[in-house]
Amino acid sequence: MKLPEPVQRLLLALAAPTGFKVVRGLRYADHGRGLADVYLPKKARAGTPIAVFIYGGSWDSGDRSFYRFVGATLASAGIVTVIPDYSVWPDAAWPAFLHDNADAVGWARGAASNWGADPERLFLIGQSAGAYNAAMLCLD
Repeated sequence: MKLPEPVQRLLLALAAPTGFKVVRGLRYADHGRGLADVYLPKKARAGTPIAVFIYGGSWDSGDRSFYRFVGATLASAGIVTVIPDYSVWPDAAWPAFLHDNADAVGWARGAASNWGADPERLFLIGQSAGAYNAAMLCLD
């Protein structure tokens, strides 16, 4: 499900995020949807945590740009935030969604120090189907 642009703007306005920058479209995997956006706090500090946010969408829709309010809000609070796209139905089926997200998490952990984050303070966050994906990755 795509959040309409006015809703996205409203969520950003309500969160009122400041103090972040974003790097869009970084490649974490060699497939069409293997891209992620990384939201960075403007002021890095030792021990900065990193979060990977996995969005929902019934595994058949979604786009990392719909959730920029999440990345902006968390980065403004001092958390490096990665929002990856992942393969969706009908181009992919379970467990490909999980494999893509596992690749994104591994990539984020490996790159964490490049962004000033501590890879030992990695957190997974998910919404709807993304929460399932995050939980399954934690259990694996």
